[in-house]
Amino acid sequence: MGKLTTHVLNLATGTPAARMRGRAPRPGKLAAPVARETLTDAQGRSAQPLLAEGALRVGRYALTFHVAEYFRAGGFQVTEPPFLDEVVITFGVADASQNYHIPLLTTLGVIPPTVAANPEIPTGAVRFISTVRS
Repeated sequence: MGKLTTHVLNLATGTPAARMRGRAPRPGKLAAPVARETLTDAQGRSAQPLLAEGALRVGRYALTFHVAEYFRAGGFQVTEPPFLDEVVITFGVADASQNYHIPLLTTLGVIPPTVAANPEIPTGAVRFISTVRS
């Protein structure tokens, strides 16, 4: 039987996003009842598979990450409205016997001046982010 796992990284600190809440619905309609809700562990991973042991079936899913809630709980100043509030990743499972993994990189959306001016950050990354902010 296959399983679904995740790993979330906090780009604001360059660390794993520990204790971020994630919800995986039952397969079928995207508004289906939640099959499993979890908090990421200290490594930013789901301690247990989000879906496993027969819960992962062929179909469409929408995995929801509560990003703004995570940043607020960590003491970060979150804009209103938040740059990223709930991040929903919709995906499909074609073969329920396979293992699936969803990585997520999160950010506050605002680049502190000290980061933007850091010569160690690739200029393409800064240019891309500044373009998005324009």
